[in-house]
Amino acid sequence: MQKLFEEVFYLYIKEVSKYGQIGTTMDERIEKSEILRHMMDCRMFAPSPGALAKALGYKGKMTLYRLAKGEVSERTVEDVWSRLCDVFGLTEAGLPMLNEAVRLAIGLQEEITTEMATQPTADWSEQFAEACIKEDYSGYSDRFGEEVVPLLKELRRDNPDIFWAMLLYLCAKSRNIDPYQKDFKQVWFDWLDGWDSLFIRLFPENQKARNCVIGMRAAMRKDDSSSGLWSLIHSGCIVCRIYTEPDYMRILLDGSLRIDCPSLSYWIVPDAEYRKGARAWVWVLSDCDTAYSGCYVVWQLRAGSDIESFTVEDTYTCLFAEQQGERYLQVLDAEKNICYYDYDYDAVGQLLHTAVRPSMEPLHPFPASLRCINAPQPRNKNEKVWFRLIRNFLHGKGNEMLQEVGGAVSQEDVYQVEDVMLSRSYLTLTIMEHGVKRAFRLPMTAYAFLSTLTPMQEVRISRHTDDAELHVDWPLLGCTIRLSEFEELDYDSDCISFSRL
Repeated sequence: MQKLFEEVFYLYIKEVSKYGQIGTTMDERIEKSEILRHMMDCRMFAPSPGALAKALGYKGKMTLYRLAKGEVSERTVEDVWSRLCDVFGLTEAGLPMLNEAVRLAIGLQEEITTEMATQPTADWSEQFAEACIKEDYSGYSDRFGEEVVPLLKELRRDNPDIFWAMLLYLCAKSRNIDPYQKDFKQVWFDWLDGWDSLFIRLFPENQKARNCVIGMRAAMRKDDSSSGLWSLIHSGCIVCRIYTEPDYMRILLDGSLRIDCPSLSYWIVPDAEYRKGARAWVWVLSDCDTAYSGCYVVWQLRAGSDIESFTVEDTYTCLFAEQQGERYLQVLDAEKNICYYDYDYDAVGQLLHTAVRPSMEPLHPFPASLRCINAPQPRNKNEKVWFRLIRNFLHGKGNEMLQEVGGAVSQEDVYQVEDVMLSRSYLTLTIMEHGVKRAFRLPMTAYAFLSTLTPMQEVRISRHTDDAELHVDWPLLGCTIRLSEFEELDYDSDCISFSRL
């Protein structure tokens, strides 16, 4: 289930995550015309001024060519600036920040070139990227460490958007990546996959971030508007920040909404009677303390030939969101198909109406109307029948079936986490298995996120369906570690002490 929450997140941030919303404000000393010329020179949004003019909706290309020569009025500069922000989804502060990132990247490349003269390597950009991610610059000279590294650390702390855009631009140019090739999407896929592979190697426990990249790929397959160097940098910044900043997704999803229904709710088409082949929907709300408030996993059930039989016919992830006063519903199905709906929700009658947005292909059989039948309680005999049968199914054989759909099966009936202990050296878990206490420990240095844990955070044991292994999961963090990576200890219940087996 966690995976499904994560795969939908990019669909939302694609709409609301505008570069430059978080960070410094524009430096008024830098002329807008100078910034625009610099962006054209580095081909940030289009391969040429003419191509950019077309993208911005100008009838001819002379406006941009005159701008490149500095031969336009302030009014024209403002018009180009406004169109650029609107078309490419930047805020007023976004363009200056992007300009600063490119400027810093050019200067940084000169510094690294000097370093590489004494320490040549075939792929210095990946080596440097890893150093920036880990903030471990021990492989560089004393001069670099004293003069450059403090500035890099300060920039990452105070302006992460500029820091990551700088690194991404530097790597794109050093690798001679040309986003204006015929097959831009393949360039885009390869770019994101390369960064994701690097982060997976550095942070293998971060399941949440890994699955977010899956969601980005799903959105990219449907996106015919994005192209160019800007798209590479923008999407790359998202990948970098979701891997390195635990709260970043919470910030991005700040506009998500909850509808007034139970966290576990049952839905039917209004007045639909229970019979073989009839459908019902089970909605599970993500924990409201996570980044996914307003995100629901929806299981579409189909009734079988008797009152105990349901099959999971389809799975959706739904996100209710609001942007600039406009509310909409996003739906992602198990095949990564995406659809946007306008919706109206009657909180008193617990009735949801949806209408697919123009130019979108509706996800069938996602219903046009649904009624919640357990909020606050079933209204009539028909709803009571549905409610009882769905509840019995979920409490019975449907429980494990739904967990498997989500990618993990809870093992809490076999393995109960009794205690979590943290020291400077180890994370130690006490687990009860069939009445017998077992103890496991892992060095705190094994994974970076361990240093951020507290003993009160939720932790559980589950068996993941992708590798059939037991995992220790931290659901709210989105992190998971195979239990086999832990060292098992000898648990002495009399003196409550541990010793190595």
